[in-house]
Amino acid sequence: MKTHRRRGLVSWLVALTFLLAAPLALAGDKKEKPPKSPDPYGTAERQTPPALAAADLAYKVVVFDVIDIPDDLKEKNAKHVAETEKQAIARLRATNAFASVDKKSDVVPQEPYMLVKCAVLDHRIVGGGSRFMVGALAGKSHVTYQVKLVDGKTGDLLNDTKLSTANNAFAGAFLSNDKKLVPYVGSVIADYVALRARTDKGLSVIPEGWPPAKEK
Repeated sequence: MKTHRRRGLVSWLVALTFLLAAPLALAGDKKEKPPKSPDPYGTAERQTPPALAAADLAYKVVVFDVIDIPDDLKEKNAKHVAETEKQAIARLRATNAFASVDKKSDVVPQEPYMLVKCAVLDHRIVGGGSRFMVGALAGKSHVTYQVKLVDGKTGDLLNDTKLSTANNAFAGAFLSNDKKLVPYVGSVIADYVALRARTDKGLSVIPEGWPPAKEK
């Protein structure tokens, strides 16, 4: 009889330990992992932007020009583009390093400022209905922006690059991450702008020769 009681007590203690440990394990899983790389694609994976101080900046004011969207992409993607822009502005503001980050208006900043001119080159976000019905067969979500950074006072072109990303169709089917691509691109744009707004244009953040050459 005592043996059965002891076994029952042991089983109860094991179950209790599991119940207490499970929330701790889940909490540990939620911790942010370090970015895969110091470039905007890697740092954009984090919820918080990379550390940045006002003293690092050559441009403390950032202005986003109206994003150019081709007519054939506007109807389905205008709302997504607006969300991407909102995320980019919010992430730059969250650094607390810039004096001002906002959309272009009739008021021209008196101090030097960086003008961000974005154009949508490609934009496809697979809808939840399509994912639900055909899964991976709905194809990949993919977004590409042309991002030009211009000195707002002189009009000189500072940088011109394409920022593009594509998620995996099967990951989209099972993890529902298609829509997460929209704010992610906003974070990529923000981190790219933050790097180029620095006095050293980000060279002290991303080592020369990055990414490292792949081993043959």
